Amino acid sequence: MLMGCENLSDTPAEAYRDRRILVTGASGFIGSNLVSRLLPVECSIDRLSRSQLDSLPRSQAEVTDLTGDLKEPSVWERVL
Repeated sequence: MLMGCENLSDTPAEAYRDRRILVTGASGFIGSNLVSRLLPVECSIDRLSRSQLDSLPRSQAEVTDLTGDLKEPSVWERVL
């Protein structure tokens, strides 16, 4: 079950609408696929990766790209 889908009738779009979502490992297989699934949702997505991220098509979501490592305190300051 996806976080935010407390009610089984909720779809991911309903559960994540108007939320801010941090996707770590956004350039990897799971992270990039998760971002792709969230693009049609009206939400704010922060994509975090240690490497350069590919550009995305226009979408309903507001996407912010961040480069860094979670081991660095300065990265946490940017995403929180």
